[in-house]
Amino acid sequence: MTTRKKVSSSIQEEINIWKKNNIPALEYCDLHRATELLNCKLNDLLHWAEIGAIELCLKFTGFEVCLTYEDDIKHLNDLKEWLRYRLSNNKTDKIKLSGIIPCHIPGSNVNSDDCDEMFAYMYHIFGLWTPIIPPYNNLYSSLQFNREKQITSNLLLKPADEDSTSIRAMVLPTEMQNEIFDSIHPAKKLFSITPSDLFITKNQIEKIYNHDGKPIPNYINGGIDIPLGIEMPIKPENINLNTNMLGQLIDMLISSVPELGPDVAKTNPNRKRGFLVAYLNDQQNIKKLVDYKIPNYDTFVKYFKK
Repeated sequence: MTTRKKVSSSIQEEINIWKKNNIPALEYCDLHRATELLNCKLNDLLHWAEIGAIELCLKFTGFEVCLTYEDDIKHLNDLKEWLRYRLSNNKTDKIKLSGIIPCHIPGSNVNSDDCDEMFAYMYHIFGLWTPIIPPYNNLYSSLQFNREKQITSNLLLKPADEDSTSIRAMVLPTEMQNEIFDSIHPAKKLFSITPSDLFITKNQIEKIYNHDGKPIPNYINGGIDIPLGIEMPIKPENINLNTNMLGQLIDMLISSVPELGPDVAKTNPNRKRGFLVAYLNDQQNIKKLVDYKIPNYDTFVKYFKK
């Protein structure tokens, strides 16, 4: 009878993901390389990110953002300390996983001592930043099926592998959009994300490997909490809109179009919408305004209720 030799705990600790693959540790890599190292599928990585078990990152080379924080004094102080540390460390030779520098503002002297005003400035971000994604409308779920996701609204980011999500960078559209105007004109695309644009850090790879064959803490099993700043979806009835002002704006735009003019703007909402539908059809027949659409009758009429 033969007995299986026990592997000592010290030897088990040495057999990590990097030793198993016979390479030095990578600080980060793309998802394709990660699937090779971990012997898993791309959709496995996207699934673990979707349920909050791991973080995936986007890589930036000077993208412009503004900073935001949770609306209380504790998080305001966190932001000041975080900025002081980050900006003072910009002078060192060590490259950080997530970098940030202020945009140049003529006549200003932005340094680590002006933190009281620093959230009024725009910043350039570098390196790896993790999207803060609501579990209810998930980027990673979309990527599992569509392989591309267009970002058309504000995107929150946090530095890769940093625990605190009270410090966040916000990517803003160049032109502010809202849901009413999106129904008339498509929201402007910030950028598209595909799985090829995503990276994973050494810490996240090791987390997956160390949970081999075991549950990994996530939103579903209650092992981790939903990040700060992620809110439950709001019910539509809680949104108050000044529909009369929107109606006046639409009338002004109609009046400025020569083919329509003030006479159309003065008609009742039903006729007004009919003229707009006919005008848009004519334009789309000659391959113009092809990305535009007219809101349905119920939506359109409510803009003109006083």
